[in-house]
Amino acid sequence: VVTRLQNISTTQFQLMIQEEENGDGIHLEEDVAWIAFEQGINTEGTPFEVGKSTISSNSSVLNFNQSYSSIPAFIGTIQTSNESDPVSLRYNNLSTSSANIISEEENSFDPETTHGLEFMGYLAFGNSGNISTQAGEIIGEVGQISVDQDFMTINLAHTYHNPVVVFGGISQNEGKAATIRVKDLRENSFDVQ
Repeated sequence: VVTRLQNISTTQFQLMIQEEENGDGIHLEEDVAWIAFEQGINTEGTPFEVGKSTISSNSSVLNFNQSYSSIPAFIGTIQTSNESDPVSLRYNNLSTSSANIISEEENSFDPETTHGLEFMGYLAFGNSGNISTQAGEIIGEVGQISVDQDFMTINLAHTYHNPVVVFGGISQNEGKAATIRVKDLRENSFDVQ
């Protein structure tokens, strides 16, 4: 299952769940966390940037709009539905100034994985740990983990009253299609697979 976005504007977007090609195309409702940001860079408090770029099944380099002192946490998702096949954002060669990005189709129905041009949005956070305002108020936290097919508990450094966890973009260490699952979201931890 992947999420698909389309018709993003300044006031709304459309979102749907899409099963693998070999599925029946019908899926029960799922809870999906989302976040919206204005495109740009932030150098105060926690350095980060929000941007967008084109993406296809041909690997391309995404250059960040600022350089980071360490490898940033990278979160991204495909923001259009120009083709009907399920597709996910994958990346590799993440560095302080860029990442290689590629759209990856799953192949449950056929082995063809060529995908045309889509748009993707991303967040790059300059360091793991607390996300703070210019005044130093902690409003969240960010990190990067290595995870496999088994659920893993992530303990948060702070307690949140109504936490939202957002994932997006998976490194491309293996050529097989993959998705991220979050369960048991708690005030100070969550499980991810």
